[in-house]
Amino acid sequence: MPGFKLPLTPAGQAALQHNLTATVDPESVCIIGGTPRHNASGLPFMVLQTPKYVAFLYFYSYHRLIPVDGRKHSEDPDPSFFGEEIGHWEGDTLVVDSIGFKDTQVWIDENANPHSDALHVVERWSRPDADHIHVETLIEDPKFYSKPFTYQRTWLAGAPASCWASMPAARTTWIASTWVSAQARFVPMDAGLSRSSASPAAD
Repeated sequence: MPGFKLPLTPAGQAALQHNLTATVDPESVCIIGGTPRHNASGLPFMVLQTPKYVAFLYFYSYHRLIPVDGRKHSEDPDPSFFGEEIGHWEGDTLVVDSIGFKDTQVWIDENANPHSDALHVVERWSRPDADHIHVETLIEDPKFYSKPFTYQRTWLAGAPASCWASMPAARTTWIASTWVSAQARFVPMDAGLSRSSASPAAD
């Protein structure tokens, strides 16, 4: 949005300037965008459920396999682009808590905003109705941002069992932009994002 600025700390502002002047967009050289950037992407995706896992399948380069079996975070997770992701159910809302992120070759959005290794992301995925999927993403990073902030987005869900074929990376940018509101794919289990038989993790 024009004029909108994230609440950067001095260290975060310095990291943003570094990204703007000394790096290129990591996704332009096929480096995974990770979380939270993938939640702002126009890439189509599927969501598949089992009693112990929820999988996000992105039709470009990656997948996420999120346990919903009640486990806790590791004490010292290996850094990755999506972080260590642990899920649980709150009613019919899937909550994904992620820590342990890489802090190099990463932008949280296409505007070069940075994140550090202190990034903590909480996603809340829900179905407001049969035709839509919604995510509210909470972003905390005390090294680079002076306060937490949230991002929300709603997609139009695809029909159950529908599927896009894979896309060449060079074509993704312009094709994906036409899918962001009308064609982003969500393939639910039992026709809706719903609580599995696994017990929710404790808060």
